[in-house]
Amino acid sequence: MSDRVVTIADTPAALTPAWLTEALRAAGVLTVGRVSDVDITPVGTGQMCDSVRLSLGFEGPTGAPSTLVAKLPAADPTSRSTALQLRSYEIEVRFYQELAPEPVAPDTRRRWYQREIDLCWQELSRERFALDRARIEQIAGRLSEFPRARPQLLIERHQAGRIVEGHGDLRPEHICLEREPVIIDCLEFSRKLRLVDPADEMAFLALECAMLGQADVGARLQRSYETMTGDRPPEPLTSWYMGFRALLRARLLALHSLEPGPRTPEAWLAQAERYLDAALGYTEALA
Repeated sequence: MSDRVVTIADTPAALTPAWLTEALRAAGVLTVGRVSDVDITPVGTGQMCDSVRLSLGFEGPTGAPSTLVAKLPAADPTSRSTALQLRSYEIEVRFYQELAPEPVAPDTRRRWYQREIDLCWQELSRERFALDRARIEQIAGRLSEFPRARPQLLIERHQAGRIVEGHGDLRPEHICLEREPVIIDCLEFSRKLRLVDPADEMAFLALECAMLGQADVGARLQRSYETMTGDRPPEPLTSWYMGFRALLRARLLALHSLEPGPRTPEAWLAQAERYLDAALGYTEALA
């Protein structure tokens, strides 16, 4: 990586071939040639940021990526002001710069999981949702009992320095499949929710792949993570994480049914039922 300092591009117009050439050289990914042209296409529906896809042309052969995603401060002055007040831009940049172990006490994490499990049980049991309360109670009970019965599994993750500031919402729609995958839209609004065990994040990603009918993709991603990091979390812990995330998703989907929108409440609740089915399956191994 070069020591040269590159000015920050904060608008799409600033992403010129000359600026991109300098930025890629500073990052050490463009060693020969230069960016000759760039095509800019808006992507996503950012709330406090504007995202664009950059399709690059180069002068001469190069190993630099031909497609990038740039995330810029919002053009809307109100959105930009809100993001600055919340330090959203600083928080996201530091997410990519400083992925390091976090000094979070094991009991703090255990209590957080338990509060979320209790909240899921309470909210999913509302009469208006008409969901199977016995099944919800069974899932919540299994998830609550696991850390009490096997507390060492969570403690060992903390002792190994596995709790880091990560993404917090790692789902397939937050991964842009370029030559090198680009991960976007971390949970900017809450650092607390970004303090996670990577095994939890990978379990969530595998769960979402499975819910999309691509369980084999999630399994391959988990194996790749284990091979690249040397971190092989115990299978019961992975099942617990997946069961927890499935229950959490069921709760969020059920709550969506209370909001006005293009989808009927029944559609949201049907999705919640699917995640409860998944949660029940993952927690069976814990019983």
